[in-house]
Amino acid sequence: MGLLGRFFGPGGKNAFNDLVLYRDEFSMVRDLYQHGFELACKCLWPLVAAQNTVKRGSPDDFGAAHPDRVPQNKRPRNLDKFDKLPNAFKIAYVAQVPGWEPFESLLNNRRRNTIGHATAHHDLQTGRVVSDESPSGMTYLEFLGEVLGVFEALSTLAQVLRASRVASSPDFGPFE
Repeated sequence: MGLLGRFFGPGGKNAFNDLVLYRDEFSMVRDLYQHGFELACKCLWPLVAAQNTVKRGSPDDFGAAHPDRVPQNKRPRNLDKFDKLPNAFKIAYVAQVPGWEPFESLLNNRRRNTIGHATAHHDLQTGRVVSDESPSGMTYLEFLGEVLGVFEALSTLAQVLRASRVASSPDFGPFE
């Protein structure tokens, strides 16, 4: 169901605003979303390591180009420090890597915090996912689209990790 929102223009999406899903699976889907988001954020380091290597010759060299929203005292000096950053900062670094900018919308930390907030729930009468932080919320269909986005990011990261593993295999050493 999360794919439906991608097939309609802005006018067509309005027809789905009245769609109400009376079956409440929100807590299970929310947990999938949160766990998928956290796992995806743990797998972002190869993207940054590759960019660091291409630009500066070392996966641990972050250079001087840091995202503006990362405070000076939080800027990583190596991949170990990068791994300890809050997810929002990791995502900001990945968004600087050419070609990986969409990860910033697939892994939106503000939405994750809103959806994962203790007060977030699926209002069965309106069909919206609401919380104290976002009283107007989003439709359940939009929420399912967010879940799909997280798993799209995870799928892409799994392919990156697989390709990295294949490329680093001793079977693919220098030709003689």
